[in-house]
Amino acid sequence: MKDTSISAANALVDSEILQERYRDEDDFDEDIEGSSSGQSATTFSNRDLERGGSDGAKELRDTVIKNEERAVKRSRCLVGTGIAICALAISIAVYLIAKRSDQSSFELEYEGIIKDVQTLVRWEVRYNFALVEQLSSSISIAAGYLNSSFPFHTEPQYEISGGFVDGMGGIMSAAFAPLVTEEQREEWANYTMANQGWIKESAYLKKVHPVHRDALHGTIQDHEHDRRRRLQEENISSVIYRWENGEKAPELQQPGHVYAPLWQVSPADYGAVNANLLSDPRIASLYMSMLKMHENATSNFDVGKNSGVLSSNFEVGDLFDFLFDPEEKHMKKDPHGFILQPVYDKLAEPEHQKLVGILVGITPFGNLLDRLLPDGRDGVLGVLKDDCGNVMSFDMSSSKAYFLGYEDLHEPEFNDYARIEENIEMYQKRVEGVCTHDLYLYPSSKLRDSYTTSRPALYTTLVALAFAVVMALFVLYDWTVTRRQNKTINTALTTQAIVTSLFPAEVGKQMINEAHQGKEEEHAQKQNNEKSVPNGPLAAGQTEMGAINNQTALARLYPEATVMFADLVGFTAWSSLRSPEQVFRLLETLYSSFDEMANRRRVFKVETIGDCYVAVCGLPQQRKNHHVIMSRYAQDCLQAIGPLLQKLEMELGPDTTELGIRIGLNSGPVTAGVLRAERARFQLFGDTVNTAARMESTGQRNRIQISQDTADLLTEGGRGHWVVPRTEVVDVKGKGQLKTCWLVIKNDSAMSAISGSTSGTDSSSTGTNELQHSLEQPAPAIQTSLGASRKLDAKSRRLVDWNTDILLRLLRVIVSHRQTMGIASDAPDEMRMAEDVLVKPGTIAFDELADIISLPGYDSRGDKNKLDVESVKIGESVADQLRDFVASIASLYHSENDFHNWEHATHVTMSVNKLLTRITDSKGGESDFSSYGLSKDPLTSFAVVLSALVHDVDHGGVPNAQLVKEGTELAAKYKNKSVAESRSVDVAWDLLMQDSYEDLRRMIYCNKQELKRLRQVVVASVMATDIADKELKTKRNTRWEKAFNESCYDADEKENTDRKATIVIEHIMQASDIAHTMQHWHIYRKWNERLFREMQGAYKSGRSTADPATFWYKGEIGFFDFYIIPLAKKLKECGVFGVSSDEYLSYAQANRREWAEKGEQIVQEYLVKVSEES
Repeated sequence: MKDTSISAANALVDSEILQERYRDEDDFDEDIEGSSSGQSATTFSNRDLERGGSDGAKELRDTVIKNEERAVKRSRCLVGTGIAICALAISIAVYLIAKRSDQSSFELEYEGIIKDVQTLVRWEVRYNFALVEQLSSSISIAAGYLNSSFPFHTEPQYEISGGFVDGMGGIMSAAFAPLVTEEQREEWANYTMANQGWIKESAYLKKVHPVHRDALHGTIQDHEHDRRRRLQEENISSVIYRWENGEKAPELQQPGHVYAPLWQVSPADYGAVNANLLSDPRIASLYMSMLKMHENATSNFDVGKNSGVLSSNFEVGDLFDFLFDPEEKHMKKDPHGFILQPVYDKLAEPEHQKLVGILVGITPFGNLLDRLLPDGRDGVLGVLKDDCGNVMSFDMSSSKAYFLGYEDLHEPEFNDYARIEENIEMYQKRVEGVCTHDLYLYPSSKLRDSYTTSRPALYTTLVALAFAVVMALFVLYDWTVTRRQNKTINTALTTQAIVTSLFPAEVGKQMINEAHQGKEEEHAQKQNNEKSVPNGPLAAGQTEMGAINNQTALARLYPEATVMFADLVGFTAWSSLRSPEQVFRLLETLYSSFDEMANRRRVFKVETIGDCYVAVCGLPQQRKNHHVIMSRYAQDCLQAIGPLLQKLEMELGPDTTELGIRIGLNSGPVTAGVLRAERARFQLFGDTVNTAARMESTGQRNRIQISQDTADLLTEGGRGHWVVPRTEVVDVKGKGQLKTCWLVIKNDSAMSAISGSTSGTDSSSTGTNELQHSLEQPAPAIQTSLGASRKLDAKSRRLVDWNTDILLRLLRVIVSHRQTMGIASDAPDEMRMAEDVLVKPGTIAFDELADIISLPGYDSRGDKNKLDVESVKIGESVADQLRDFVASIASLYHSENDFHNWEHATHVTMSVNKLLTRITDSKGGESDFSSYGLSKDPLTSFAVVLSALVHDVDHGGVPNAQLVKEGTELAAKYKNKSVAESRSVDVAWDLLMQDSYEDLRRMIYCNKQELKRLRQVVVASVMATDIADKELKTKRNTRWEKAFNESCYDADEKENTDRKATIVIEHIMQASDIAHTMQHWHIYRKWNERLFREMQGAYKSGRSTADPATFWYKGEIGFFDFYIIPLAKKLKECGVFGVSSDEYLSYAQANRREWAEKGEQIVQEYLVKVSEES
């Protein structure tokens, strides 16, 4: 805190040095007249002041930083280098250790996999042998059971028993071929032709047999859906044949020769029957080896004496071509093997058995190596080598073994990892003609990579990060120290900047020094209190009740200064029509402009109190021409406010340009200082200040009133031509009657140089006449779509622009909502037809009134996918048509009406827009109807605003009762029901339906449902303004009771919600139509007088039977008691308008009280004005 105070004080001293440099430069302001460089000179001095106030603090901060950096720079480098070397060495060591760990994991896992594979491959081979042997035994048993004599035997339900073999193992097909001698060929041919029914039986069994393993693909296949296995019925061959050059050729008769014709095959195939297996040399060779085994009484095999043999690899030829689809023919080249199993006439000892047939199982060698690896493991290479010189390589995985080629394809880098499983068939001794297979197993890069983890890199990274954290801690420590030092300095600079903005530099310096001393005294007092007070010490900053502050007052007398008070005229009434955001938008815009001009003029802004702006010149810097500077500044403010209000009117609404400003100036001695308390501020005291405030309060709109003291100073300084004496004497509270003057500055180049860039106004436009001139530019004629050329004054044109802007914003919301919800559009022709038939001939608006208007239900897409409304673009043609439509509506209002005119329609529109924006948004989902759906349907909001704009269009200035009494054509046309309102609906709707507004209509509504809803809302809203019709009033009361009385609720929740929404729409229009009665008193007076004048005019013209002067006072009281205040209470009961309902009720009750007190006098004033004007 000490460093902060010292640096801030030093900065203030530096700032004051520059201030002293300009303290005697009042000639600067004198010489600025006629000079275009005045503005730059002033800007330069301000920039120097700002720069001077921070140079000392910046120099102190830079010095401290440099000293600290020298002290730690060497140690920082040493520590950083040591940490980096240690980090590098340890990271390398960790990486190598982790890498070795991965290698060990790979080797251990590989050994475990290999042991499992070696065991499983033997089991797989033996299992396939066992399946074929089992089928062979089944055939022998069935023959004995059926008393069949071979070769004339057909195995029953062979598709099931054979399918079991090719379903459970790795066998593609199991084929039974009996041995037929030459002598039996003819008898065999007759037998096969007579017994081929087993094939059809197999076709049926394939359908009922559930699933079996497809050995070709290594998958489970359904027979019924296996295209390859669908049986094509054809004739079997009647003779035993062989394949020659891809063609079937009958076997030649050879006495004593033995044949092995295929008989039963699984899967069954007509074309395979009677193909001689022994015509294939490979099978014939195996058959000869099998004969030798049969002749040997002692089995040469571990698996049993009736075991078969496994051939070496071969390509499947034409004999078993039927097993492959056309697209699978290439798989015939993969290595396959025959498991040849003898079939005996009976099960007995070998010496009592006779070989009667052979059973052939066809298996791809890859099937023997399928599914040998654990789940999820790949990358083991299996190389099958037999002692016949064949080599086959397979890529083994947990699901299938893929054939790679007829060579050893393992990676040489894994030679040391080779593991060999010899004699996988487990033959006990070598048999001539039979090849023995050995399986060589190798890992691959794929398997090794699966055990290569990110742990080495991770561990190394963690170690590096640990060292990085250590390094970061050292850096953080260094940064923290530096930051703390910089923060102390920056706090001092920030404090100085804040204090300078609130207080003059000299005062700010003294306050900072006192704050520093106060901290030390507070610490000492706290220690004394702890020792001397028996009940404990006082809290920090606490003083005893009634204690006297002995600090020196921060105050000073400035003998020469000029004070300005500026107040907005009409602000209170204007703000009653606006939201808080709009009120602050106005004040911030105006006062920011005033502040900027004050900085340029080197005027000290003291404070703002509500809409009152207070400034002073001559302190804290004493300036001999303070009165001249403040006069120019006041003129700057007066000139700036007009253009600013014009710019703001489009945003803040009509009547904004009707605001004005009152400015008062007074010169003399001023006491200024700081009152020490909570929220201390710099304040002005003295008679000079009070008189300046009175100059403002007794002044006139858009004029600058100055006291005689200020006028004398200006005259003495050669500025007497600025002073215009006020003709009347001003009665000032506490001073009696005073003579004052008006300040009027014309053609002042110095003023233009300073304020021109800020206000953007012409320097010649000064005073009341010039300001009003800027707001009342002549308006060109507007050619409306009705074909009539009508001239709107400047104010009416501004109202047209404002209303157009409101409707354009709502159109953007409609388009955004439509895109978000994906609302479909009807064809243009359909829409034109719907528009033509919507209003039936002879139907009046009164008849179209709907008790319930159905609004769209809640859809969460409207909340989740909401688009940015500002990004929605409205086409130029639509915007032009909308403005033309609004201008046409404006031109259709009767300008001679005092009340029912375009300005009042805009006033109603503003109220409607305010109430719609206050409606509480529904945020609870589909069941939350806190706004009854109004906040979720922008089309309804648009329709209500549109209704407010047109609700009195073409109004004649007389009530409906008079129109009915006079028997006018309008009364007859609308059946004496809501005549003026029905007329307004028809005029506005017919105008909107013109061809020139087709683009606009398509933007407002895009389908027939939206068109209908728009019409219903417009009719309901406009007709709601007819509060005199008893039938409508009864219907509204009944609907209100049913909607908001829980005992009258319908079961349909949607209907109840829509009923409430309809009532809310009507109440929005009713409240807005008489909104002036529930707004500020001045607003009420304004429109009440206009309505009185309009009705007085109707009476004098003979269109009213009663003189309003006779009932106006009591009539207004009754209107408040029986309509306005109950309506305001209903707004509150609706529960959707937030604080606006309270605001409306409060204003209504306040206006009623004031009218009861002053109403009779006000009516007399109305009569006097009317009499004077007539």
